[in-house]
Amino acid sequence: MTIKVMPSRGEMKFRVVLQQKTNTPNGSGGFTTTWATWATLWAFFDSWKGKKTLIDQQVAQYMILRMVTPYYTDATSGNTPDSSMRVLYEGRYMNIESVYDVSERHEYLEYYLTEGIAT
Repeated sequence: MTIKVMPSRGEMKFRVVLQQKTNTPNGSGGFTTTWATWATLWAFFDSWKGKKTLIDQQVAQYMILRMVTPYYTDATSGNTPDSSMRVLYEGRYMNIESVYDVSERHEYLEYYLTEGIAT
């Protein structure tokens, strides 16, 4: 069993934007989906693994990454990040697959992200 060591705050040197999907009425009875900034945080990235899979009868490659940020809650709603959001880093969009409160101590959030699969 491998024990994961949490990075120090000094190792969190990547500035990331957490985005939340919003639906805006388009005036025709439908909605336009946009992404809005929810939070901007310092983060640590760790490549976890790459994978190939068959999607719509074509081979697709994607990366699974581990990201760690300081624990964060939205000041107005009290919500923490979740899998309905995505991460933007230097023009790259990553889907949040899961988020964990490491050790349930409200110190760090650990994310598992996928890059290379459209949502």
